Parts: sequence; C-alpha cells; structure tokens
Amino acid sequence: AFNPYRWQRTNAAESSTGRTPSASLPFAIGARSCIGQKIAQLQMHYLLSMILTKFELTLAEADQQDAIKPILKMITVPSAPVKLCL
Repeated sequence: AFNPYRWQRTNAAESSTGRTPSASLPFAIGARSCIGQKIAQLQMHYLLSMILTKFELTLAEADQQDAIKPILKMITVPSAPVKLCL
C-alpha cells in the first residue's frame, strides 16, 4: 500500500535509523537511468516558477523567521521545517 508519510523529512534524532539521502533515486543512476529525467526536471522547474509567480508566499508563523538558521552541508538546508502559506 502507498504510504505518503515515508517521504517526510525526519528530525536529527530519528536520522540515526540508518536512512541515507541516496536511498531514494527516482531517476536511477548510470547507463540505465531514466531517459525522461531532463523533461521531468524542466516540468518541475516550470511548475514551481508558475506557482511562485501566481502566489505570494509568507511564513506561517511570524516568529519562525528568527528561529530558522541555515545549516551548511553539501547544500544549504534550514535548521527546522519551513511552514509556508500561499
């Protein structure tokens, strides 16, 4: 059965369960990778740009802006989940 909650990000305490960021590779890797990867990524970029131009994004909680700090890893990630309102 499909379980959408398995894709939710966990906190640092739960990350010691052995899950790795590369555990899910939706387009695969190597010679047999998905031939539609570029098209799918372009569609997602287009969809995201359309959402960002049509809606105004605000933080759900006013005090959230001061509580979230950037963490430098391979990419910059927030220290806590960011809740947005459209």
